[in-house]
Amino acid sequence: MTNTNTISRPTAALTPAAAMVQPVEIEIPFTGFYNTMIGAELDDAVTHEIESINEEEGLNLTEYDFDISYSDMREEAAESIAEYYPEWLEGLTGVEISCEFKGLESPREYNFYNDAIICDIPRHDIYNLLSWLEDNHPGFFAEYVKERMTPRDGWAPFYPAELSSWGHPDSWKPAQLSLVLAAVNAAALGEYPEYYDTLEGSWADRCLSNFWGANSFMTRLYDPSIGLPDDCDIRFVLSFYLPYLVNGDTDNLTVGDMEVLQRFEEEYEFIGVIQKSVDNTEYRQCDISGAYGDCEPVAVKHRESEEV
Repeated sequence: MTNTNTISRPTAALTPAAAMVQPVEIEIPFTGFYNTMIGAELDDAVTHEIESINEEEGLNLTEYDFDISYSDMREEAAESIAEYYPEWLEGLTGVEISCEFKGLESPREYNFYNDAIICDIPRHDIYNLLSWLEDNHPGFFAEYVKERMTPRDGWAPFYPAELSSWGHPDSWKPAQLSLVLAAVNAAALGEYPEYYDTLEGSWADRCLSNFWGANSFMTRLYDPSIGLPDDCDIRFVLSFYLPYLVNGDTDNLTVGDMEVLQRFEEEYEFIGVIQKSVDNTEYRQCDISGAYGDCEPVAVKHRESEEV
């Protein structure tokens, strides 16, 4: 009778050296950035940066006073996490691996999947982790595969639930090999690990504070010391403040808001905050009716145009 709790260990005779060192592009264990602890940590880094600016400059800026590239921030964080993975994994298992970051894959919708960090890892390194599993947690991987690959409502796996049906590890696809990494995590950390024991939690604890400042991914829409950026879209910036102007609710504008409006007053002439109709090619129209309900188009005319 076949024992489904054992696997055929890869051997040099069956696996040529060239194939053993050939990197496999697979997903490493990672919870993702959406609605997770690590995602909250990155959001907190942005909040802390804004609070620091407000304290240093005596302002009351909010996230809406910045153009924040969250996608770039997550991509760079993912790359740093991938670079940290071998060190963290060796501390967990004693197994050394090589790992090269390939990219961050994010779903269009987060209904079923979260972000995934994709890396190149040599096949023989994954085999070493498989051996670690069999030596330290006999039968664990077979049970893990059975749990993950058993069909259920809404889940139709591509691979059999019985490990014995997978064949020799030399034939395993990247998705199967990635389960080895996930099983190592589960065996070493347990079912409910503490956040700071996980890969991303350990990275956040040890690397985040020394990694980068969130300001690397934040651009102030208006900075009094340098003025408006050369590539600033005036209509985009102004659209943040129009609801306040339309409603006369200027008491709720922050110091940063007022600085922006003051600069606009110096450089632009407001022909009418609300205009029922604007039919003059001399003016540029900003139609924000879709964003702010009944607000009508706004016409903005640069003062310098009057000097021509």
